[in-house]
Amino acid sequence: MTRLQTLIRLHKQRVDEARRHVSELELFADNLTRRMAALAAEVVVEQGRADESFIARSALPSYLGVVAERRRHMASSRATVMARVDEGRDQVAAAYREMKKYEVALAARQQRAAELAGQRERTRLDEVAMDGFRKRAANSYTGGG
Repeated sequence: MTRLQTLIRLHKQRVDEARRHVSELELFADNLTRRMAALAAEVVVEQGRADESFIARSALPSYLGVVAERRRHMASSRATVMARVDEGRDQVAAAYREMKKYEVALAARQQRAAELAGQRERTRLDEVAMDGFRKRAANSYTGGG
């Protein structure tokens, strides 16, 4: 394995690792979104209960205060996670560009090697053809033939 192939493999692992990290962060953000939606649904249920009971009605304002604080905390956490997702996507893009740089270099090296091999083969075939021409020319010059 050449050095470029080793570098490509290393950077491919970095790309995969960065993608996994972004995926985990996105799942966490989705989980926060679901929890916020569940909290909103819970508020609706509690407001319905408050309409039915005096005790629930008197406890509703403090409950809504706690819920508002939880909602703010979740929104803040989600914003932080989404910022980290954006950073992670930037890291994925940078790692991918780095990997592609090595892949392009390897492809160019392989193409140059193929061109050189083709040139060597053409030179060898030209020499074979020249040898054949010389033999025929020598035979015709010496009168054999």
